[in-house]
Amino acid sequence: MKNKSVWTTHGTGLRFGRVEEEKIEGGWKFYSVNWVDDDVYEEGTKWLEKMRPGQDFTKKWHRVDEVNVFQPDKTIETLRKL
Repeated sequence: MKNKSVWTTHGTGLRFGRVEEEKIEGGWKFYSVNWVDDDVYEEGTKWLEKMRPGQDFTKKWHRVDEVNVFQPDKTIETLRKL
């Protein structure tokens, strides 16, 4: 699964990234993802940390059912038809 392109949602937006690592914990597979152009999520996390000092809202590991694998070329081709 390493280097696969994945996406997930954050609010009403989409986050895109590439799987860097994977692990199994408690019977679940988890991925560490390198998200790209993730400013909206990062700003939201900073705001939460400001509102709730002392808490860490960053998330390094994402459970397999929280991300979706996709093929960027095929997705771009489909989007261009809109």
